[in-house]
Amino acid sequence: MKIEEMRDIILILVILVIIISLIIFVRNVSVANAIKEHEKIQEIIDNIIYEESLVENCECIEKERIKCFEGYELDGRVCRNGKTITSILRACSKYNCSGEIHNL
Repeated sequence: MKIEEMRDIILILVILVIIISLIIFVRNVSVANAIKEHEKIQEIIDNIIYEESLVENCECIEKERIKCFEGYELDGRVCRNGKTITSILRACSKYNCSGEIHNL
């Protein structure tokens, strides 16, 4: 083989190794991001289940948590859905569950 042919083969192999490495890296990053997103969703679900359990089984003793109607987002001291604005809601922030106090 000539030196030029050998150099071309080595160059092609190096390019292939770089491409394969990039593919593996991007795949690993995508999997890691999917796992993080799944963990966030699971935490939200767990919080909802916990809060529903408190609502069903405990007595509300303090309403200091601010929230909005479904579909609205808190924007300062008002709730907003596009151009529509409504007042905030006071939700239970502290529950008494058979003598145990739970804060949200």
